[in-house]
Amino acid sequence: YGPSGFTVSGARYDGPVLVLPTLTLPWQANSLSDIDAAALVGALGPAKVSLCLIGCGARTEQVPEALRAALKAAGIAVDAMATGAASRTYNMLAGEGRAVAAALIPA
Repeated sequence: YGPSGFTVSGARYDGPVLVLPTLTLPWQANSLSDIDAAALVGALGPAKVSLCLIGCGARTEQVPEALRAALKAAGIAVDAMATGAASRTYNMLAGEGRAVAAALIPA
């Protein structure tokens, strides 16, 4: 990860990405407040994840209550942290076989 994007499984992505267990997609949120709760739930639902890590950029931010509630209603826990920490946590949990996704905003 870096200030302009990410490398996931050898592929370079400029800008934000949504990393799912079997797929990585460009993502349109440039800040936590840009996240469309319905769109995120819609993308995560088919992936059958139980946890979504949000990489907020350079520092941790509070998840807006509406976003937290939408994910909870879909049965998805959420944790926000700095992007570097979110990337490392995603790699660790995915390596353990956990059903996890990461919504990452460049740092």
